[in-house]
Amino acid sequence: MIHNRIAFRGIIFCLSFFVSIMPFAVYGAESSKSGVPILQKVAQEYYLKGLEYADRNEFKLAIEQYDQAIALYPKSADYYLKRGEALFKNQQIEQSIKDFTKAIEVQPGKYKSYLVRARSYIASNQKDKAIADMEQSVKICTDGIKRSPKDTEKYIDRGQAYMMLEDYENAANDFSKVLELDSRSDAAFVRRGIAYAMEHEYDLAIIDFNKAITLNSNNDEAFLIRAEIYFLGGNLERAIQDYSEVIRLKPANSVAYAQRGYVYMMSGQAEKAREDSRKAESIDKKIADSAGWMMAIGSISYSHITGNVPEKSDFDAFLLRAIMAYFSAGPNAEIKYEFLRKGPDQVGVSPPDYYLWVEINDNNKRQTGAMRVTAIDKKGFVIPDFLTKDTIEKDFSEVYKIFPLTVCLRIANKIKKEHRI
Repeated sequence: MIHNRIAFRGIIFCLSFFVSIMPFAVYGAESSKSGVPILQKVAQEYYLKGLEYADRNEFKLAIEQYDQAIALYPKSADYYLKRGEALFKNQQIEQSIKDFTKAIEVQPGKYKSYLVRARSYIASNQKDKAIADMEQSVKICTDGIKRSPKDTEKYIDRGQAYMMLEDYENAANDFSKVLELDSRSDAAFVRRGIAYAMEHEYDLAIIDFNKAITLNSNNDEAFLIRAEIYFLGGNLERAIQDYSEVIRLKPANSVAYAQRGYVYMMSGQAEKAREDSRKAESIDKKIADSAGWMMAIGSISYSHITGNVPEKSDFDAFLLRAIMAYFSAGPNAEIKYEFLRKGPDQVGVSPPDYYLWVEINDNNKRQTGAMRVTAIDKKGFVIPDFLTKDTIEKDFSEVYKIFPLTVCLRIANKIKKEHRI
């Protein structure tokens, strides 16, 4: 069964930062330690107040608090990071870039600064700079691993960087390394489970969430994401059970109420659905509305995937047939292809796309390049776009017009690798 990564990503609304980059568990200047100058203590108070406002989505007020903290103590990278995040969420993109850049100046070895600045560069259409920052974030993490190869946090950091880059295979490898070093890390099982799920390895994901729950029966994140996988797989009863467990552990979790309410609605339990909806809105209406909407969108996207992607038994044959037709290749043509991203991308109601790196040799005529392939009505594929390697090397901006940014990064790496060879 072909699963929809986009649908899954959509409904893990409450863990959008967890999947890509963990919320910064940092506190700048530590006010609790003796001997810390009084200005740093006061700055810390403003900073913590800013975090409270940001948690309530009151970003203007959060920015004001961070302003005060930075004025008193401008040597904390974390203060600039958090103000940059608030500016980004307040649609002040250029200002956020300045703050993330300042955070890098204050603490150059902080990989998260590059990741969040990359996000701002993406929003301001500075894609070359975004790719450079993404690559730098992974390099920083890799350098840290070389210095401390048994430090689990270093692998977690790089795994999180890979998650934001949508390189889920390498992310899973890093979280597996964490588990080699610490087999009782329930958090690592959850992270790896998410990476597996994003790669459509739902059975492996469920196993990891089960292990996380066995190690820590209070791990609400494991219950939450396992519930979402059960929902996508049509096991509504198990999904409701897991959402209920999340609510037992975190009674103020509006996302769990909103998503359980949606599952109740899908299973025909209208009154329970209304009760959960009212409860979610009473806790946090904005989050509740977004969570329910994302569940609905996920379901719709999933239906478009299953309605267009060929069956597994036909998939490769149909794809090869489409590639041969596109190039008008003869029966003896040699064709190699690899996916630049596993699984389909689904946007709105359009048919799902796949992204490939293709090499073809037809009667000694060779072509290599990046291709976008669209699945249609389960009967085959059409190819709307193909860029040759020569075209890409001459003008990489053409790649941005067709492919998602993380796929652009993979294409850039393919070009670099071939040049090294």
